[in-house]
Amino acid sequence: MTVKLILAEFIVGGGGVINPYGFFVDIDTNTLLGSHFLALHTESYNTKQEILDAVDAAFVAEAQNRGYTSFVATDIISLVTDSLGEAYVSGIKYLMTRDYISSATVSSGVATFNLTDDGTATGAAVFSEVFADSARFFIDDNNNVYAFAGVTVSADKKRLSISVKRLALSLAVLVWNDAPDGTTVKLTVKGK
Repeated sequence: MTVKLILAEFIVGGGGVINPYGFFVDIDTNTLLGSHFLALHTESYNTKQEILDAVDAAFVAEAQNRGYTSFVATDIISLVTDSLGEAYVSGIKYLMTRDYISSATVSSGVATFNLTDDGTATGAAVFSEVFADSARFFIDDNNNVYAFAGVTVSADKKRLSISVKRLALSLAVLVWNDAPDGTTVKLTVKGK
């Protein structure tokens, strides 16, 4: 019997935990032998390759633990690499970063984005750390000029707010007024 390790899913969770889930298959008879789920804490790894090696070693160890003596480790790099983002913030390398893309409407000159798993104020935070300097804002309006200032992130990392101004002409002088209520602002921000 020759066993192949097939990684089915690679879930990146909060708090620096990744959860690889895979199957053991007898490739001679194409029979499912069982499944295995890991919880791997990434804070002790510095590179994607170290994480990949740890996942591979854990699945190989489990195959041996189950008494499989002839096995082929699946190449997991293509599946895992897209799940593990990297970012450098002020010269510090962070693993397992991801982007959050959302939109919000302006109210009293401020757009507030819910950085949660369901996009609501009551949802669970998706970041333990928000890289506010990475925030990019966009308004799809060819007829006006907008400015963004004062990015703030709530202590619980569930909300990001930005002041939104629109350029206006008042008595032959250009002035920045609060953007009108209901103006849609789009956001992309990175965090971990």
